[in-house]
Amino acid sequence: FQQPTCVLEKAHASLKSSGVLALGLFLPGTFAEFQQASGRGLGYPSPEAWQAALKPGHWQELYSHVETTTLLFSSCRQLWRHLRETGVGGTAREVWTRDRWEHFRQTYPRDSAGQWPLTYRSWLWLLRKNP
Repeated sequence: FQQPTCVLEKAHASLKSSGVLALGLFLPGTFAEFQQASGRGLGYPSPEAWQAALKPGHWQELYSHVETTTLLFSSCRQLWRHLRETGVGGTAREVWTRDRWEHFRQTYPRDSAGQWPLTYRSWLWLLRKNP
């Protein structure tokens, strides 16, 4: 969902009057550690960008909740396994050289206990189409 205006316009056209749109979205800051170390990642629109895409009179906001969750992994291998198994890496499939892999391992931020954090910022947003 890189184009909030398109998503909201299509949803508005598809929903019946008073229909509810439930969106679960990733926000900027998701995978910040991964992006910092790899220089790769996806950009996510901010809540402000989504709200700016709302056409006046089209929607009523029912609920909005932003949550930040940080998962901790005991090794780089576990971190990569999580990304691969969940399919949330969001980066192009490409071959990493040994040097690139080592750079990633050296620059990836770790917490004070040596754990490998991975942060998710998510937003649950419920809207009702105005009659």
